[in-house]
Amino acid sequence: NALTNEAKAIFETSLGNYIAAGFVVDSVNGDYINRLTLMGLGNNGQLLWSKKYGTGNFMYLDNQLITRSYYKSGNNLYYTGSVLDSLGKSVGVLIKFNFNGDTLWQKIYRDSQGVVPQMLTKSIDGGFLITGYFVVNNPCLVIKTDANGNELWRKKITKTNPSVLDGKAILQDSASKKIIIVGYQYIDGINSFENVLVLDSIGNKISQTSYNSFGGILVDLIQTKDKKIVAVGQKIFPQTLGGYNLIKSFAVKFDINSPTVPIWKIDGLDQLSLTNNFNCLYELGNGDILIGGDLDTTHTKNLDDKYFHRLTKITKDGNVIWNRLYDYSSSPNGTYYQSLTSLSPASNGGILASFSVLNTSPNPFFFVKYDSTGCDSSHAYCATLDLVGLKEFKAKDLALKIYPNPFADILTIEIDVNENKETELILYNTLAQVVKRVIFTQNSKVDVRDLIDGVYLVTIIRNKEVVFNTKLVKN
Repeated sequence: NALTNEAKAIFETSLGNYIAAGFVVDSVNGDYINRLTLMGLGNNGQLLWSKKYGTGNFMYLDNQLITRSYYKSGNNLYYTGSVLDSLGKSVGVLIKFNFNGDTLWQKIYRDSQGVVPQMLTKSIDGGFLITGYFVVNNPCLVIKTDANGNELWRKKITKTNPSVLDGKAILQDSASKKIIIVGYQYIDGINSFENVLVLDSIGNKISQTSYNSFGGILVDLIQTKDKKIVAVGQKIFPQTLGGYNLIKSFAVKFDINSPTVPIWKIDGLDQLSLTNNFNCLYELGNGDILIGGDLDTTHTKNLDDKYFHRLTKITKDGNVIWNRLYDYSSSPNGTYYQSLTSLSPASNGGILASFSVLNTSPNPFFFVKYDSTGCDSSHAYCATLDLVGLKEFKAKDLALKIYPNPFADILTIEIDVNENKETELILYNTLAQVVKRVIFTQNSKVDVRDLIDGVYLVTIIRNKEVVFNTKLVKN
């Protein structure tokens, strides 16, 4: 019964039970009130309960440019963000909830320059680290608290003009105790430039790094099992459309002790577009990384004003395993803007996702549970229907054929060999398990007699980019 509903996060609390969170805008006596909302969901996503927080004198503000303001730790859910108080000031909050959506405590952080917290994480001593920005001139904000949210210290990370230095996501390295913040900065006053800040354990700046010559933004990061850092966002290109720069999704892996030298980068998925983002990520048990994002298909696939959600699975070395697109348009012409706002793992290997949905009235809270292969229904359903994201895709100007389909003993691959590029073929079963991997530089025949009958997903990779995928059947 709200005017606006925006989903921000979903987490599994126990097998078959979930807690979801977001924001609503309610109309009360003619006034619009921004409220923070928590919901309990059952095994099939059904709403079990909901609780709202916020008044006209203390409104929780939705920040559409961040993806992880909610944080699950142990048997509690934490939230950090900005509140508009009765004096019109932006104050920061850190709230602890139980899994019934009840507030256990709330801490308030005030500053004469106004503060906008955007993401929190656990510090290695059991407290919390919060990043964001100050309202005046927008330098980076860092707050360190104890386990009960009591502030221990606060830092303002500054730079010379232009002064904008926004903190979007934060973590702390357990070995060195260094703090890593990603976000964006202004350098030339024209474009945003992605930014990696490395601080010591008490918030003093050690280094500051950007990777792209024309600009970009980083919005999320993780520390992987090999103790490296992977951050995601977007890369800005000089090409424009309608006065706006075109972009591509961007991911980078680096060592905390030498962030200026990337271990690898991904900045070539799909074509240039107005929207082509990586928004959030987490590491799987085997070291692979799952990334969520968005794609504006108006400018990449000649579709009418359509936005796809994407799931991209990569190896720890930055090789793309698969890149899948999902169309959740509810109107015939597809004018349905959606943005993936969070990813989290389910205990059975599934994937939980929350979405912000615009251009509909009323806009809904929207959550999806996928299986481990990225299917949002059963394996049988995915194997028998051509879902968006499992349809055949072939990069423009790529001369490639794989046949026969159905196949029996041998798969033949014909590919343009003029460039003599190393090419990798990967075959997956419907459980997303790799069953065959072949590297070649010319036409090839692949022995598949060892595979059982069934449906297989085929991906072809060149230069760490997916250039072809399709579905084959063995019988």
